Amino acid sequence: MIWIIFGELGMTYSERAMNDQEMPYNDIVFDATSPKRELARMRDELKVQMHLARAELKTQWEDLEKQWTLLQSRLSVLEVAGNESKQGIGSAVQDLSKELKLGYLRMRDALARV
Repeated sequence: MIWIIFGELGMTYSERAMNDQEMPYNDIVFDATSPKRELARMRDELKVQMHLARAELKTQWEDLEKQWTLLQSRLSVLEVAGNESKQGIGSAVQDLSKELKLGYLRMRDALARV
């Protein structure tokens, strides 16, 4: 720990107080490592938060990739399906497409905040 002391050296505050000596304002004690500790703590907290955010975004991306694969599969089936099957598959494809689009938009917004 680094201490910077302004004023008279040789007596601590407690020694002055015990001797009923005045402690003028220019005898300010400042711990020069305090800002460093505070910044280091903030940095460490942000580092953890970034790691957690990165993991969360990665999980979301993996989920979107699964939906993308499912959409590709359903589109392939839709191409070869008969007319009756196309209606059911088509609405499922539309729903999945909407979900995927919303997921991509959320991911884009989350990345813009980072």
